[in-house]
Amino acid sequence: MRKLILSISLFVAGLQICPAKSTLYLVSGEVFDFYERIEEYTKRPILFEHNTEKQSIDTLLLLNTTSQFLTLQSVCLYNTFGYLITIQKFFYEGGEPTLLTFVDLNTMQTSSIRIEKGISSESNLFFISPDSIYYCVELMETNKEKGFNKNMEMKDFEPKDFNYAYIQGNVGTPIYDREYLILYNEKTNNYALHISKGYGLKIGPYLEIQPPKELYNAYPPALKSVVVNDFHSMVISYDDSKPVGNRLGEYYCIIYDKLTKNWYKQIFKGNATNVRSYDNGWVAGTIIDVDRGEHYDSKTALYTGKKFDFKRKSPGYEERVPIFYEFTDGIWGDCFDERMSYFGHYYPGLLYLFNVHTKDYIEWDTKQGDSEVLLVQDGYVYYRVNTKILKSTIIDNKRLLDTELLIDDERVRDIHWAYLKK
Repeated sequence: MRKLILSISLFVAGLQICPAKSTLYLVSGEVFDFYERIEEYTKRPILFEHNTEKQSIDTLLLLNTTSQFLTLQSVCLYNTFGYLITIQKFFYEGGEPTLLTFVDLNTMQTSSIRIEKGISSESNLFFISPDSIYYCVELMETNKEKGFNKNMEMKDFEPKDFNYAYIQGNVGTPIYDREYLILYNEKTNNYALHISKGYGLKIGPYLEIQPPKELYNAYPPALKSVVVNDFHSMVISYDDSKPVGNRLGEYYCIIYDKLTKNWYKQIFKGNATNVRSYDNGWVAGTIIDVDRGEHYDSKTALYTGKKFDFKRKSPGYEERVPIFYEFTDGIWGDCFDERMSYFGHYYPGLLYLFNVHTKDYIEWDTKQGDSEVLLVQDGYVYYRVNTKILKSTIIDNKRLLDTELLIDDERVRDIHWAYLKK
């Protein structure tokens, strides 16, 4: 492995937000490895800074560290810490060489390391250790977990350490996003959940915080996942309803409130809905429903072979396609509708907020399938609706008010992450 200290080019939109004079950073990038045309996906993550006076975004950093061909494999932005981590692959080189980059958005310190034999996509997790903060990856050469901090210093990790992974969750747009921890439900007398290394069901140690068995013991051995594990809660996804097409399905979670130390069940709309954690116990996401695929039997944890296709069209289609297809296969990569179709999902244009401590729930209709929550902080929610980024005030944890348009720009279509620097 070679350690590199780089300058990164990112589209960063920095917005001065009164009265605190905070700066809003926005990160764009498309993690979508459609291998039939993989050579077209050279898209670098771009960091923008939002300018409130001009209602525009200015490019701060563009991740363009080498003239060699790179494809984007992963983007993680940890709002609590201000760390942006990207993984890029040298696609035309043999041996799966990979570039891991760590950006501290508080200081703009940037460092990278080239990993010659590549990184597995299954065990990329974030750890807060007494000595430092590490991003842990599984090296393909050794199948061992190695953590890297922002100075690219290394530390060994074991599967038992995954109990302490900080998991923020996946973003609400159709891209490849792998920030979760896979679990396996072993059908024993105590129905214990084990940490599993990948989909090969290599059973690891017990999950140290076990839900009460009555919350999930009706479910046979099957894959589950920790989709959030932060300072406020642990959220375990354990099942979803069967796709029906004429109405939205359901997404079943078990939540551990770390403040009260209580477990409870929570049902979200949409059987493919994402959950991502934010400030003060808020989780948020995009309501998503499976629209095309193969029926899955949760009792056997197997696919049935019976296929379905409901052909639902996400709202706002006419606003997306005529404009965005001009850029398809160009600088912005694949459009929303092509990526959504690839995954077989339906986006009804609904966004939500849920507070894990109070169980308050807010849902709103953007009338646009290509929409997602970007950030929840200091009593505000920032969200993207197609080419627009908006900011609304959260009133009494019950409703949104005073919606403000921050920016309307073609480049916003590919922004999926945000960070507020104070």
